[in-house]
Amino acid sequence: MIINPYASLEDFKSHTTPRGQTVVVDVLDDRLVSDILDEAARQVDSECHRTFYPRYETRWFDVPVYQNSPRTLFLDDDLLEAVKVTNGDTNEVLPAVYNLKPKNYSPHYAIQIIGPTSIFWIFNGIGNIEKVISVEGWWGFHNRYGQRAWTVCGTLAAAITTTTSLSFTLSAGHTLKADSIVKIDAEIMNISATNLGGATAIQRGDNGSTAATHLISVPVYVWNVQPEIRLNTLQRAEKIYQERLGVTYGGNNAAKTKYEVNDITGFIKVIS
Repeated sequence: MIINPYASLEDFKSHTTPRGQTVVVDVLDDRLVSDILDEAARQVDSECHRTFYPRYETRWFDVPVYQNSPRTLFLDDDLLEAVKVTNGDTNEVLPAVYNLKPKNYSPHYAIQIIGPTSIFWIFNGIGNIEKVISVEGWWGFHNRYGQRAWTVCGTLAAAITTTTSLSFTLSAGHTLKADSIVKIDAEIMNISATNLGGATAIQRGDNGSTAATHLISVPVYVWNVQPEIRLNTLQRAEKIYQERLGVTYGGNNAAKTKYEVNDITGFIKVIS
């Protein structure tokens, strides 16, 4: 069972099976590989100091009084999409009066109130400035969030009428696969298994989202991990898998791969 995967068991088998040979199905080995893939993905998170899967969170920030740009609220994580921004006085800061920075790329590292305006980041009703501004939204890293992060993989063939059922049905011809992250309306699920008629989730309301009911024919979106992150995860997993058998890994030394992330443009490049 893989939580927030960057590569699936199917990806690993395709990556490691030599050309012209048949993929082997082995329940015990598959379980081991899934654990290794989970470990490899978390290694990527640790080395890059960020996560590459979507999370729905409300994060809290201090009023930016001790800086040269009091209209700019610097964030402590990668913001993909702001849903609701609330000032220290509990009033919502509407999108019309702020810009996400950078404006044209994802993820975003700051929220800047557009000037000139009478709106500033402000303390709460008793004068506190610490952790009084909240930003509710989608967090994580994807440098093509608006264009590539979510794609439709099918639609619900029947309504999801409870907030506890782990299985749901999908329209014929869906492309959802196991070890995927999906979004239905605003609910996130990690998918453990699929078949021609539907899918099974590990739990409802995952990654900080809220379990909800969903209408028939609602689109189901699948999260697309950035290609370089998927490949690096596969390389790491292959290295771990081979070394446990005493085999020296002959591919790129994925465990030493380092990334540099440009906080302005949101692009990732390999530096070693």
